[in-house]
Amino acid sequence: MVFCLVSWFHRGRPPQSHWLLPILAFLCVPLLPSPSTAAVVGIPDPNFEAILRDTLGKPEGNIEVSDLAGIEVLYATDAEILDVEGIEYCTGLKKLGLHQNRIGNLKPISTLTQLEYLHLGDNGLSSIEIIAPLTHLKKLLLHANEITDLTPLTGMKELTYLDLAVNQISDLTPLEKLPQLIALDLRLNKISDIAPLAHLQNLIGLNIGENQVADLSPLANLHKLKRLYAYSNQFRDLSPLSSLSELIWLHLGNNQIESVTPIANLTNLTKLVLDSNKIVDVAPLTVYKNLEELNLHNNRVHDLTPFVEDPDFKPQSIVLLGNPLDKEAATTQVEQLSDRGIDVRWWRSAMALGQFSGEGGKALEFPKQPPAIPVLTYVLMALVFIGIVLIWRAFGRRV
Repeated sequence: MVFCLVSWFHRGRPPQSHWLLPILAFLCVPLLPSPSTAAVVGIPDPNFEAILRDTLGKPEGNIEVSDLAGIEVLYATDAEILDVEGIEYCTGLKKLGLHQNRIGNLKPISTLTQLEYLHLGDNGLSSIEIIAPLTHLKKLLLHANEITDLTPLTGMKELTYLDLAVNQISDLTPLEKLPQLIALDLRLNKISDIAPLAHLQNLIGLNIGENQVADLSPLANLHKLKRLYAYSNQFRDLSPLSSLSELIWLHLGNNQIESVTPIANLTNLTKLVLDSNKIVDVAPLTVYKNLEELNLHNNRVHDLTPFVEDPDFKPQSIVLLGNPLDKEAATTQVEQLSDRGIDVRWWRSAMALGQFSGEGGKALEFPKQPPAIPVLTYVLMALVFIGIVLIWRAFGRRV
């Protein structure tokens, strides 16, 4: 209508009257269509809709664009969500947790470039290409998926925490582009080469447990490391760790370690796990005056003299189960350590199972159990009992 009015005006009025055109144009503005924050958003997945309604505190009625724009934190854990269509309208979202679902299409998430925290663990994901635009992420959790390619992460320059545990990763090269990382979890993948980790000089926490790592050399210059978990790998040499003096937690269980001498200068350690290795000599461990927990379960330790002779060696607990302790260690030395206030977790279980050796490496002989009563004896006893019962029935009634 306004267009017709303007056209008529233009045709029927002299040129000097064109000063009215801006006024007419202004009057047109309210009549032109424009995006409305009152627009209704369709949410195809009923489980996702339920989460949104719960978050909004809106059990009924339309979900509008303005409603979703105000959400800053959204958690939908183990909610059987298959589709997150509609989440693209959550333009104010900072934290998003969607772990333990089975989301087939992540495209709606790719526009949420303001996200700082994203949890997509346990979603059956094989590709993370769709989240490459989320370059403001600071914390990203992707564990328990089927991811192989880490290239989409290379643009996430603000990322400090990255969880990639339990995937199918073998190539860590893309991580070279993320030197700002502080915490990295790579456990239970298919990793043998950790060379790219040498570039991550800011790491404080690192987990490479349950992989196929045979060489720890790339970790030698990660001087900020405080917690390192490298259990269930294939390495023997601990020399690369000798300069990591900031370490307080060190888990090296289930490897091929025979000597702990290379890490004897890591005196800030409070927790040291060395279970399931091939350690015999415990003398280098006495330097750990700040140690609270020491786990030597399932090694080859037979002598505890170094522990006993150092009165300043006082961890809160020592686990010695599964070691071939000699007679003196199993009795006198364990008792001496216990008297010092140390919880020595070996004595009761090992004694009950007979799991310690005596002099000459021979197993200590415990008193044998009484021989088992032959089955024939039980049969004879039963026959005697039956005979007594029959006699009582035959003669007892007469009495």
